[in-house]
Amino acid sequence: MPRIIELPETEAKGGRLSFIEGENIPFGVKRVFWIYDIQEETERGGHAHLNAEQVLVCLQGHVQVYLENTKGDKYSFSLSDPSKALYFPKQHWLKMSCDTGTILMVLASNEYNEEGYVRDYDDFKALEL
Repeated sequence: MPRIIELPETEAKGGRLSFIEGENIPFGVKRVFWIYDIQEETERGGHAHLNAEQVLVCLQGHVQVYLENTKGDKYSFSLSDPSKALYFPKQHWLKMSCDTGTILMVLASNEYNEEGYVRDYDDFKALEL
C-alpha cells in the first residue's frame, strides 16, 4: 500500500540533511533518477510499473501525486518536504502534477526496462481481471 516514509534528518552546517540508507525503504535500490528544470505546471506519469517499486522524494517545490491500484483504490499525496518520501508498490497507476521549479528524485527497485511499463490506462485496468 502506498505510504509516506519519514526520512532521518539532522541539522547540518548551515542547513538540514536527510538521507536514505539500509532499511529506510522496503527494497534494494537498482536505479535512481531525477526530474528537474520543470518550466511550468506540468503533469507527468500516466503509466504504471508491472514489477518495480518506487520511492519518490520532492527535493524542491511541490508535487501532487495520484495513485490507483488494480482494484480501483485511489490515493493522493502532497509532497514538498525533502525529509518525507512516498513509497508505492508495483502495479499502481501514477499521475503527478508538478509546480514550476520542482525537483523530484526517484529510487526504483528495477533497472529501466520499457517492457515493464503499462502506458495505456485501459490496459492497466485490465490487469485486475
